[in-house]
Amino acid sequence: MEPTIFDKNMMWQDHLPTGWSGLYQQFIERLTAIDPTLRVTGAKRKFGELCIRFDRYNREADALARVAEQSSRTLCQMCSAPGELRADMNSVYATLCDLHAGATRPSDRPAIYSIIVHPSDD
Repeated sequence: MEPTIFDKNMMWQDHLPTGWSGLYQQFIERLTAIDPTLRVTGAKRKFGELCIRFDRYNREADALARVAEQSSRTLCQMCSAPGELRADMNSVYATLCDLHAGATRPSDRPAIYSIIVHPSDD
């Protein structure tokens, strides 16, 4: 049996840190309620934050993705506890709680915001 779009979208969870699994599953459930035909074409950790992409533009889904991405900046990617964006001495970024912070330091880098430009319909 062919996997459903929901199942295919959930497969991207394997590309994410364990601590963001619940966040991503909630996102996919909400995305499916908005548009069950929308496909995730990418989900990954980028500069210590969740980054999600779709096969086409949908204003509501895009806003939902931005909320999930912002939430990832406050959840430890290892265990889902409250965390913050941190960097190691090589400037590798990760969102971590105090327990998983290791030798990292809080980052002074501002959050990255994606600006996605879509062609107009006119």
